[in-house]
Amino acid sequence: MTTVTLNQLLEIENVLATRKIPSDIEAVTKWKYFSDSKEKWVTLGDQPLHYVLRILTKMKWDNDFKVWQLDKGE
Repeated sequence: MTTVTLNQLLEIENVLATRKIPSDIEAVTKWKYFSDSKEKWVTLGDQPLHYVLRILTKMKWDNDFKVWQLDKGE
Protein backbone atom coordinates (compact mmCIF):
# COMPACT_ATOMS: atom_id res chain seq x y z
CA MET A 1 0.00 0.00 0.00
CA THR A 2 1.28 3.45 -0.89
CA THR A 3 0.66 6.39 1.39
CA VAL A 4 0.52 10.00 0.33
CA THR A 5 2.77 12.43 2.17
CA LEU A 6 1.86 15.91 3.33
CA ASN A 7 4.15 17.36 0.63
CA GLN A 8 2.36 15.34 -2.06
CA LEU A 9 -1.05 16.44 -0.78
CA LEU A 10 -0.01 20.08 -0.95
CA GLU A 11 1.29 19.55 -4.51
CA ILE A 12 -2.11 18.11 -5.48
CA GLU A 13 -3.84 21.03 -3.77
CA ASN A 14 -1.62 23.46 -5.69
CA VAL A 15 -2.73 21.92 -8.99
CA LEU A 16 -6.43 21.76 -8.13
CA ALA A 17 -6.89 24.99 -6.21
CA THR A 18 -7.39 28.44 -7.64
CA ARG A 19 -5.29 30.03 -4.89
CA LYS A 20 -1.69 29.50 -3.86
CA ILE A 21 -0.92 27.53 -0.69
CA PRO A 22 -0.10 30.08 2.07
CA SER A 23 3.61 30.32 2.86
CA ASP A 24 3.10 29.59 6.55
CA ILE A 25 1.45 26.27 5.65
CA GLU A 26 4.31 25.44 3.27
CA ALA A 27 6.75 26.26 6.10
CA VAL A 28 5.13 23.61 8.33
CA THR A 29 6.25 20.94 5.87
CA LYS A 30 9.87 21.80 6.74
CA TRP A 31 9.40 21.36 10.49
CA LYS A 32 11.25 18.45 12.05
CA TYR A 33 9.95 16.17 14.77
CA PHE A 34 11.85 13.64 16.84
CA SER A 35 10.16 10.29 16.31
CA ASP A 36 10.45 8.10 19.40
CA SER A 37 9.55 4.99 17.40
CA LYS A 38 12.10 5.67 14.62
CA GLU A 39 14.59 7.22 17.06
CA LYS A 40 15.45 9.99 14.62
CA TRP A 41 14.32 13.40 13.41
CA VAL A 42 11.73 13.31 10.62
CA THR A 43 10.44 16.14 8.44
CA LEU A 44 6.68 16.64 8.71
CA GLY A 45 6.24 17.11 4.96
CA ASP A 46 7.72 13.68 4.29
CA GLN A 47 5.17 11.98 6.54
CA PRO A 48 1.70 10.72 5.60
CA LEU A 49 -1.10 13.05 6.68
CA HIS A 50 -2.39 10.67 9.36
CA TYR A 51 1.09 10.59 10.95
CA VAL A 52 1.25 14.39 10.97
CA LEU A 53 -2.17 14.58 12.61
CA ARG A 54 -1.11 12.01 15.20
CA ILE A 55 2.10 13.95 15.94
CA LEU A 56 0.18 17.20 16.40
CA THR A 57 -2.47 15.54 18.56
CA LYS A 58 0.19 13.90 20.72
CA MET A 59 1.98 17.22 21.12
CA LYS A 60 -1.23 18.90 22.22
CA TRP A 61 -2.16 16.26 24.77
CA ASP A 62 1.34 15.64 26.09
CA ASN A 63 2.56 19.24 25.90
CA ASP A 64 5.42 17.63 24.03
CA PHE A 65 6.99 20.25 21.79
CA LYS A 66 9.70 18.37 19.92
CA VAL A 67 9.23 20.23 16.67
CA TRP A 68 12.12 22.19 15.24
CA GLN A 69 10.98 25.08 13.07
CA LEU A 70 13.58 25.29 10.34
CA ASP A 71 11.89 28.22 8.63
CA LYS A 72 12.71 30.45 11.62
CA GLY A 73 16.36 29.41 11.68
CA GLU A 74 16.24 28.17 15.24
